[in-house]
Amino acid sequence: MDIRYDRDGNHNYLVMEMDSEIAENYEYKMLENNDIKGIIPFEIRRLNGCTYMYYEIDSKQSLKNRYSIRKLDHERLKSLLLSIANTSDRLSDFFLDGKNMVLSDECIFESISTGEFYFLYDPCGQEDTYISFPEMILSMVDMEDEKAAGIAYGLCDLLRGENVNLGKAIEELLHDEQAETEPEDTSCLTEIDSIREIVPEDDNDPEDEEENECETERRIIKIRFPSKISILLSILFALVAGALWYIRVMYILTFEENIVDLVVLMVCVMMSLISLLQGTKEGRGKRKRLKREDDYVDDEDAQEKDEESYESPYVYESVPMRETDDEQNDDCEETVFFSFDKKTENRKLYSNNKDRSSNISLENLPISIGKKAELSDVIINEPSVSRLHARIFSKDGEMWVQDLNSRNGTYINGRKLLPNEKSVLIPEDEIAFGKCSFSYR
Repeated sequence: MDIRYDRDGNHNYLVMEMDSEIAENYEYKMLENNDIKGIIPFEIRRLNGCTYMYYEIDSKQSLKNRYSIRKLDHERLKSLLLSIANTSDRLSDFFLDGKNMVLSDECIFESISTGEFYFLYDPCGQEDTYISFPEMILSMVDMEDEKAAGIAYGLCDLLRGENVNLGKAIEELLHDEQAETEPEDTSCLTEIDSIREIVPEDDNDPEDEEENECETERRIIKIRFPSKISILLSILFALVAGALWYIRVMYILTFEENIVDLVVLMVCVMMSLISLLQGTKEGRGKRKRLKREDDYVDDEDAQEKDEESYESPYVYESVPMRETDDEQNDDCEETVFFSFDKKTENRKLYSNNKDRSSNISLENLPISIGKKAELSDVIINEPSVSRLHARIFSKDGEMWVQDLNSRNGTYINGRKLLPNEKSVLIPEDEIAFGKCSFSYR
């Protein structure tokens, strides 16, 4: 199956050549005139006497690129299989054969924004990919995830025979998995129901009420004002108490006014004393903490202060270096040993932007580059960089960079790579991810 990629304006396309004689086929017309959920729409173009199918793949990543480093876990595998079964059912509503879905890792796409899966449909038939689908799943599943591995092996067992319907096999597999978990859930429900019979829901436990009251009181006691505010409140209450005492001395009050004045006076005196004691106590505690902090200086705190003085729009997350045995045993030491081997030094992308310190280490490959932390190993927080922008890997002793269907493209020495195109990196090459430029040395 011959696949290539093309970029037309702001859109990226996966291109497949087709036979011009069958372009008027019923199945092609059904696909062109109907928007089938889960199938990537395409348009037929005729160039230089050849006929091509152009599938628009904006904001989507193929399974080959998406899970080349991070493998499929249980939840994503279930979502993928359910998408295949549901899309196959929708195709049957349009009298289309689900076996013509192209189920290769390069032709199954995942939307980065929604997490939904999309498929290519080739009416010419791609049963070879349909048959090899279980083997592809085995190579992409995280085998450390027992549930995911169990589903993958179960799928292989179900598809061993001939003329097996993939959609029905997936439904049977997921139904069996759900049936295995149902007894545990039923037992839990039974225990809960029995507890509810013994202890009615409407009854209020007085002990629980007392615990809630105690928790409320503890929360109130934990509220503390800063020492300066407490002292200020103490002075304020003292002034009010003085004003009330002045009124008692200078004016003749009625019996009711005398009682009110006396009560408010006593409250103000008490609040002034409490605020004063609290303020002095907080002040002593703060001086003790400052004294203990002055006994040592943390390098990380100093580093954070330096970083606060300059805030860069680019945020990079480098792959951590492996610690030596001495560093693992010493909890106090945080010094990392760097090798000065020339071969190791060259494996780095040096930033050409204002923030020269934001270099990208290429010690541990492969790495993915983008602005979404869940998808990328190196994070570049810049609007022109896609969520999953590019991938850097080593092959046959050479350094390679691959554009991952990015919106604004990946550039090598000013040349814009096609979607998913790979290019060898040579020392002194300039590489750009959107507007972020680097030099490979």
